Amino acid sequence: MTDPFSNPASGRFEAKAHNGKLLLIQPLEYLAAVPTVNGPKDCVDGKVVVIDEANPAGSEVIEGARIFGGQLIAATKPFVNKGMVFGRLGQGTAKPGQNAPWVLTDATDAEKDKARAYLASVAPQL
Repeated sequence: MTDPFSNPASGRFEAKAHNGKLLLIQPLEYLAAVPTVNGPKDCVDGKVVVIDEANPAGSEVIEGARIFGGQLIAATKPFVNKGMVFGRLGQGTAKPGQNAPWVLTDATDAEKDKARAYLASVAPQL
């Protein structure tokens, strides 16, 4: 018999690996001052779906994603346990001496259709 239980997943979401991708994010929890190698940082934990634009049903699902970065937190924190956030991941303008922040840009109607196609592919059949 196969064990039906999985261990909880948790890990930092690597924005750099998904630059330019459409992301459907389900924020589940806001965590303040999480210990990291660079000191305590705030983050949002949740589920991230990297939408496969050619085949939405084959999209990559990242359970237990830990999202860091001020602008990504600001874009997702208001929706913790309230819904989903959808947009294209990119980088904003860097302030002098700092790295460019990761941001979610608004999705077009055509891009939203790809997210809807993904959701339809995983919806329970009634």
